Amino acid sequence: MNLLQIEIFVKVVDIGNFTKAGEILAMTQSGISHNIASLESELGIKLLNRGRNGISLTDSGERIINNMRNILSEAESIKQEAASILGIQNGKINIGSFSSFASKVLPTIISRFKGEFKGIEINFYEGSYDQITRWVEEGKVDIGFTSLSNPMDHLEAITIVRDRLVAIVPIHHQLAINEQIKAEDLARGGFYYAPARM
Repeated sequence: MNLLQIEIFVKVVDIGNFTKAGEILAMTQSGISHNIASLESELGIKLLNRGRNGISLTDSGERIINNMRNILSEAESIKQEAASILGIQNGKINIGSFSSFASKVLPTIISRFKGEFKGIEINFYEGSYDQITRWVEEGKVDIGFTSLSNPMDHLEAITIVRDRLVAIVPIHHQLAINEQIKAEDLARGGFYYAPARM
């Protein structure tokens, strides 16, 4: 078992497809398959189910995927520490975000960050609020941008943007005379309301 095999395994699980994982890792599909098969053979367990609908983790794969992620994370920490000793700023940050935030807010943040830390590689993962929270919990991403409307008592959260919500109603609607309305007013009026996504 080596780091390349572990990286390939985790990438295949994250992407869900051998061919796409191969494209990202600059490897052929057969190279990806060979490394996964070698890893399974060495461990003596089947890690992935392969079917018409793609790949999925076996029960054994589910049990060890987080260990594999931890190994990759520790290897990255060693590289960064060695670079720090040599006075080099390099490394990798994995970021999870929902699409509108990723397209409207993150580019400015990332541009400023890259200007200061040129050696840092940044990888993006786009998903739903629940997916992003789960990715942080699993260690798939180092930082996630999501909505605080999701409960996350077990994670550290910092508010960076507050959305202003507005209700638009016809001019003769009973709520139109109010300068401000409460969520309960909307609920009583049969409206569905939800925080706007950026």
